Amino acid sequence: MDSERFHPPPTPPPVPLPREAPSSGLRLLGIAQCALGVFGLSAAPLTLITRFVARDPGSLRVQELLWEGFLGAWMYASLALGTLAAILLIAAGVGVVRGRRWGRSLTLWHAGISVALMVLGQLVSVLFLYPALWQLGQGGTAAERGGAIGGVVGGLFGGLFALVLPVLELIVMTRPHVRDFFAQAES
Repeated sequence: MDSERFHPPPTPPPVPLPREAPSSGLRLLGIAQCALGVFGLSAAPLTLITRFVARDPGSLRVQELLWEGFLGAWMYASLALGTLAAILLIAAGVGVVRGRRWGRSLTLWHAGISVALMVLGQLVSVLFLYPALWQLGQGGTAAERGGAIGGVVGGLFGGLFALVLPVLELIVMTRPHVRDFFAQAES
């Protein structure tokens, strides 16, 4: 009995502390990723629908330009790649909202793929689409010339706007405290 007094009972193993939930900023980013991903899924069907809605001669010429030859192949490829990127974005958003390590990984993949696709898309546009639009607008009506210029300006600024989410994803996901949060997350 004396030995029981001098030897304390064994201590139970430490209880792991509950892992913290994603911050409200990370949850907001994840929700935005899901919403923009769903919006991205609608891009291909809407683009294909608008292809068949054109009725005036200027719009019909632009549709022919976009959907034939090299630019047509690029349109189909970019729609397919954009749809896959939208699916990736939704999955990344779910992972970020749930605080999963794979959510951060998918977000970084999405950001890299999106930047690469935007650069490639702008390269195709600058080399093939914008000159063709410019040429198409030169011989047309004032409205067609304005549409051609608007297409070029809209394409350039649209490309810059398309960089906002991937750059934000890269900035947020590479911050040390965010990296640490996801490093302790379970897969």
